[in-house]
Amino acid sequence: MVGAGDIVGCSDLSGAQATAKLIDAIPERVFAAGDLAYQHGTYEEFVKCYGPPDPDFGAASRPGRVPLPGNHEYNGATAIGYFRYWDGRAGDPGKGYYSYDLGTWHIVVLNTNCGSKSRVVAREGSPEETWLKQDLAAHPAACTLAYGHHALFSSGLLPKHAEHPELRALWQDLYDAHADMILAGHEHSYERFAPQNPEGNPILSMASAKLSSAQEEEVTRRSDMQTPTAKSAMTRPTAF
Repeated sequence: MVGAGDIVGCSDLSGAQATAKLIDAIPERVFAAGDLAYQHGTYEEFVKCYGPPDPDFGAASRPGRVPLPGNHEYNGATAIGYFRYWDGRAGDPGKGYYSYDLGTWHIVVLNTNCGSKSRVVAREGSPEETWLKQDLAAHPAACTLAYGHHALFSSGLLPKHAEHPELRALWQDLYDAHADMILAGHEHSYERFAPQNPEGNPILSMASAKLSSAQEEEVTRRSDMQTPTAKSAMTRPTAF
């Protein structure tokens, strides 16, 4: 599985062309992590800019392309162009979140655009959060990977852009279900961290996600003493 996000700026297609050439050489499932066509994610921008850099990469008709919406898809309207371009392959237009299986893995696609244009709410008890809990419960034995456009928190320079506490309930559900990895776009930079809980405290292994609160505090204390990961490295840690 391979992916990219924040892909095409219509004013200059050179970066998108390089990305398409790289990804298209990898014969795997490709996920597109939002903000796919700048500036407004209109249908015209998708057709003229997202597809042309490499028709095989951008084409919604090619098997194995699995998208999610970013905030730019909602800049012009309620992601109408995005859902029209993907033509039923991006989940329910009123939701934008869905899941699928890939080999022995269960893949969860989140819509992290919380706002009036998206009409998506990710807080505890929301339709998306309720769906996520049910979806995870229905796949208890699978290795689980989730991806969305925004991360719960990252070390980006602007807190408003880097931190999204409104997503904490989704992260908690994934953590409680022992999900293995979360991927996100949005920040235009590469960042990766060791396993941690939704509060940003590092855990020594995925097995330690099952520890009690007291045991977890001891894991955090030891990790802070040994390596500069997550909580000890910066004030705004992130999922992978």
